[in-house]
Amino acid sequence: DVSQRHPEAGAFSFKEIRPAERDDRSHSLDLPDAYVASYSNCASAVRSDLYGEEAFFPGVFFHMYEEPDYCLQSYACGYGVRFVSSITVLHRYTSVGRNLIKRHHQHARNEVLSVLMRCPAPFLAFVLSYRVIRQLAYAASQHLSWVLREPVWWWQALVRVPTAIKLRRPVKWKVYWAWMRLA
Repeated sequence: DVSQRHPEAGAFSFKEIRPAERDDRSHSLDLPDAYVASYSNCASAVRSDLYGEEAFFPGVFFHMYEEPDYCLQSYACGYGVRFVSSITVLHRYTSVGRNLIKRHHQHARNEVLSVLMRCPAPFLAFVLSYRVIRQLAYAASQHLSWVLREPVWWWQALVRVPTAIKLRRPVKWKVYWAWMRLA
């Protein structure tokens, strides 16, 4: 059992194959087992004794970025997040409702909220600025219309700031920095 071999892991990430990739052998690349910054929720497992007690998915997120935030919380509790290459999960999904700009807005909004909840105060302004600029750069890489729509998620984040502040549990900078470097 993977959890018995790695009691120091609070979550596990597995290889993910999507239906369109079933015949594509690129998914079978040999990736080494390693500690990672995040996982895909459709190809993962979390320790039930850790979830809810020490680490949780904040309701303020609704959708997107729960996994990286959860992983950061796990690291802050002294657990790692382990990628296990020997397990593969087939991820079936539908393209219905997969609006790319909406998903970008949700991800960007929640990434910023995670910074507000987890980043230590002395580094908060720097990390927050970095994340906003990074999301703007991503939008610019997609299309000018995406850049013009960036204020949509800025507003969505702004109205959730009071809730994020109530949920604020900053982690130690050493943990936060090590986690960012994993990505």
